[in-house]
Order: sequence, then structure tokens, then C-alpha cells
Amino acid sequence: MVIAAALLCASPCIICAQESRPVSEVISFDDKIHDFGDVLIGDGPVSHTFRFRNVGNTDMTVLNVISSCGCTTPVWPTEPIAPGGEGEISVTFTNDQGPYPFDKTLTVYVSGAARPEILHIRGVAYDKFPKLEERFPQRLGRLGFRNFTMPIGHVAKGTTRTDRVRFANLSDRPLKVEAVEADPGLSATVQPNPVPPHEVAYLVCTVDSRKAGDKWGKTPLKMKLAVEGRTYPAPFTVLAYIRDDFSHMSAEQIADAGVPEPVIAYAEIGEVAAGTKVDFSYTIRNTGKGPLLLRKVDWESDGISDLNHYPIRVKPGAQVELRFRLDTAGREGDVLDVLTLLTDSPDKTVVNLFISGYIKK
Repeated sequence: MVIAAALLCASPCIICAQESRPVSEVISFDDKIHDFGDVLIGDGPVSHTFRFRNVGNTDMTVLNVISSCGCTTPVWPTEPIAPGGEGEISVTFTNDQGPYPFDKTLTVYVSGAARPEILHIRGVAYDKFPKLEERFPQRLGRLGFRNFTMPIGHVAKGTTRTDRVRFANLSDRPLKVEAVEADPGLSATVQPNPVPPHEVAYLVCTVDSRKAGDKWGKTPLKMKLAVEGRTYPAPFTVLAYIRDDFSHMSAEQIADAGVPEPVIAYAEIGEVAAGTKVDFSYTIRNTGKGPLLLRKVDWESDGISDLNHYPIRVKPGAQVELRFRLDTAGREGDVLDVLTLLTDSPDKTVVNLFISGYIKK
């Protein structure tokens, strides 16, 4: 018997809170990412089947599979699966909303796991196929990429995460491609290798947070690519977001942990002249039962400097002021920036902070 995603789990959050085993000790997938590659909209829906195994020591049930989009429909087994038993989750993407790149997620809730598993289906939909050179416009010698940065998503500290990106051999001969000079914690392989002429291959990247050092939050890891022994100077960047691993915490430990609560989450700088340096701050209180660790603050906008020294420890009931500086040189017009505070709180791992104002010439 199978069931589709229209039937939602009554309370996945409660389920997660009641269990404490890491999902990797409960269910194992042959592959958690499927890339359809380049597809034509006129070909209609595309489907894939994810195969999994119960790697725990008790019966396991797939409770729910939630898709990130109504264009993606999963189907999964509802019967309990014995230890060592196998099952399948099938997914169909309607492929009727392009042309555009797509990356849809399936959130899989299973009994006995502290957190859900995340599956991806992705690809690029076209009205008609452009030339290979047009599909991969960024050049590294005779290799073509869509871009030289690959977001790999969240990586829990002490774990690894693997993802892959497609690229093309635009030459008339096979090319052997190797990843070299990679930052600690980053490794990569090429499949297939050598890459056949005028064909697409995968750069398979793995981030091992155990080898990445004391890095937290937004973490760009770089490497270079060598083609037929020649190393190109332009780096390829894998962008990871490293956070704490809460999967081994019990419900009692989570309830007794620190909780960040912004007392002041908005900084209003008013109207300032371009070139002015403006200091601003936020206040964070620990409303939890245990100590709280503020690990890092990330942001995307230019001109922001962090004046704090991390990590910052906050006792229960205490509060701290986080100080920053905005250099408005090179900016003008409205300011509406978001800063992201990373903590060790399982209740609020991430806290968004805001700054607004107006920069005049």
C-alpha cells in the first residue's frame, strides 16, 4: 500500500522531539539527490525512485513525505519495514512551469528518527535544447560550468555532506579532471573521468566538518581544478553552512538548553551621508534554562564589520550587546540588510537581525 503527500503527518515536530536517534541510524538511501539533467518541457512529467533500507534494529515506518512544491508528488509505502528491509519512495515532477532550473526537496519523516531526511530532485527545463556551450557559459579552459560556486546547504558539526554539480567537456577529446589544492574539509571527485568529449560530467563534492577546523555558519571552501595536469588558478567554491548537531540530544536536554531572544533585533540608522561610518548594535537575552553560546554572525551586504569576539557565552537570564559598524562608502539609497546570528540553541539555532536606514549622496 502506498500513500501520496497530500496526507500530512499530524505533527512531525512532536514526533521529532520524542525520538533521539540520528536519522542515519534509522534509514539509509542509495542516493539522496537525483539530477534529471536537461529536460524538455514538451516531454512532460519526469519521475524517479529513491530506494532505501531500514538500518536500525526495530521496525521502521515512513510517516510522511512532504514536497516543497505542488508540482512534485511523492508516493511511499505505509507498512512497517523490518530491520534490513528495503522500500522505495517514488516522485514525479510535472515539468510544466519552465523554462528554468529546478531543485525540489522531499522531507521524509520516519519513525524512530530525531530529524527528517531530505531528498532532492533537480534539473534544468528548456523549451528547446540550446547548444552545450550555451548551457554551460562559464569557462575553465575547455570545461564549461554554469557558475563556479555550489551551495551545499547545512552541515551538522561532526558530519559530512555530499552534493554534485554538472559541467561539460567542450573539447574534441577526453579530458582528465582532478580537484587539487582543496581547503581542509573539502574533497571532490569527477564522474566519469576522463570526461568524454562534448559530454556532461559531475563534480562530486564532499564537506567533512570534522576536518574543516573551527568554522561555523557560512563557510566558503575553495579548491582548484587540474585539467590534463594543468592547474587553473580560478578557484571553485563550495559554500557550506556549518551548525551544531542536535540529533543526539534528548527531549530533556533540549528543554534545558539556552534560548536566544532578541531584546533589540532592529537597528535604525536613519538618514546618513554616503561615506559615513555608523555603529549599531543588537541585544540578545538568554531566556533558556542553560548556558547559551553565540557562535558567529553572517551577512550578505557590503560594508558591515563585526566588532565582537566569538564565541560569546551568555548565562541563563543574562543578556549581551552585539556591536557592528556599517561603512556606507559605495552605497546609496535605502538600507535593509539582514544579519544572521548562529547559536548553539536547538530551539533557535539561527536568529535574524535587521538594519534599516537611508544613505544619501
